[in-house]
Amino acid sequence: MSVSRNDKIANGWNVGFEVEVILGDLGNPKFFDRVENDGPMDEATPSYCQAVAKELSLFTGEKWSAPRKDKRGTGFFVLPEYDIDPINFPYEHQVAGVELITPPLPIYQAEKVRNIIADAIFELGGEDNVEFNEHTAGLGWHVNIDQGPNKKISGALYSIGVDEVTMLKGSNRMGGKYTGLQRHSFGPRLLSEMRAPNSFINLAKSDANLAHFLNCNVGKTKSYAANFSRDHYLELRHFGTPQFCNDESLAELIEDPLTALQMGPKSKQALLNHLWETFRILDGWLSEHEKKIKIRLEEKKVQTNLQFATLEFDTEDVGTLVWDGQINLEIWGAQRHETLVGTWAQAQSNLNEAFGVLCLDIAELVLLGGEVVLQSNALSKAISTLCDRIEASGLSNRPEKNRDHWFS
Repeated sequence: MSVSRNDKIANGWNVGFEVEVILGDLGNPKFFDRVENDGPMDEATPSYCQAVAKELSLFTGEKWSAPRKDKRGTGFFVLPEYDIDPINFPYEHQVAGVELITPPLPIYQAEKVRNIIADAIFELGGEDNVEFNEHTAGLGWHVNIDQGPNKKISGALYSIGVDEVTMLKGSNRMGGKYTGLQRHSFGPRLLSEMRAPNSFINLAKSDANLAHFLNCNVGKTKSYAANFSRDHYLELRHFGTPQFCNDESLAELIEDPLTALQMGPKSKQALLNHLWETFRILDGWLSEHEKKIKIRLEEKKVQTNLQFATLEFDTEDVGTLVWDGQINLEIWGAQRHETLVGTWAQAQSNLNEAFGVLCLDIAELVLLGGEVVLQSNALSKAISTLCDRIEASGLSNRPEKNRDHWFS
């Protein structure tokens, strides 16, 4: 029996959730009294988390708890979410932010539990979590996937096979500080490696070194939407709480990464070639334009190790650079200081390469058919040229991902 539509996803995948939500007072005045408490909680209290756990136990038929210690193993848990501030929410009945955590479950069972939890969120005063807006933009739904404790997830397969631009665009999370594309982890280094004399990466001889390079350079911090810091599962941070509460099925949402992780050697080779050819085009484009990339340091007004600069392209302001031992780089959209794409924790020596990878992000957004407006006309024209080269080379779509015969 397959566990997904059209038999695209193999049996054996497990899925766990971490979803951040704002909930109401649960019908209990002690959790919210606008006169006595002067507004919602600044942080969910232990008693509030325990009350939510009790309600969820009734809704789902599973035993939920609200542990106070980090070492909790696996289970159904309610924890205070420190990064949510309900004080800024416009809804008077919403009082606290919590994180709801489930254990790893078979994918169809996880979907059933998700639907029940989504219904419970509505009943517990969280109906406004469903809307995509400025208030829910910071509410994340993290999806943890694994194929069992003894099966390691391939960073190379993920890096070459997953269309993260489409995933992040669909969830309005493109350009976020904690949702960097996986190629931000390897892309600047790959461009540098391609330029090295006698580089060990040579697809004319073998694609094994490129795959090994990708596996060695996967993102292992919270800067990346796909977080490879754990050996036994992969955390996907591409989705927001509104998607948790909406109707698109779990199988549809995570189909692209799962089909990438289970693909066979022919698909792997085709996609390694696709990545290599895309970066060859990017390298050529960057070589033509990198002399136009400059930074203009801002005057330091206070004593700090941070360095702030404006990023220029062909004398036009296009973004922001912050150095704090590493560089954080952002390219603006239609408005100044409106981040369209960004990358964090890069080496300053890879400034041009990091900029090039961000321009590839923008080119793919353009190729998806959406309107992309930049502050800089010069950069817009240059990225249009990059789009034309990608399309002319037949690289605007990735090769098909076929499942390996042994991946049951």
